[in-house]
Amino acid sequence: MTPIISGTYPQNHNRNMDIVLIKNFFLFGFLVNIGIMMTSFLFLTAFREFAMNMHSKIMGVQKNELPNLYFRFFAYQKLITITLFLTPYLAICIID
Repeated sequence: MTPIISGTYPQNHNRNMDIVLIKNFFLFGFLVNIGIMMTSFLFLTAFREFAMNMHSKIMGVQKNELPNLYFRFFAYQKLITITLFLTPYLAICIID
């Protein structure tokens, strides 16, 4: 296959494959981030005391402030995941 020159596609290039590849990238990124979020939540739920002790020692934060920080962490993680992965995926699904 010849390389793309000055933004034009060669005659035998399949443009739909690019859309499928990008669509799968956003879906995979979304699923990976949801998996990280679920793993973090399960770890914090199952090992709450251990996690709070370690985080308070490492970050120098009092234990009573940690639930608020955990809540903010999950809120930001969810917002970033939706903004950077789910929204583009849905937009591509709509136009495809």
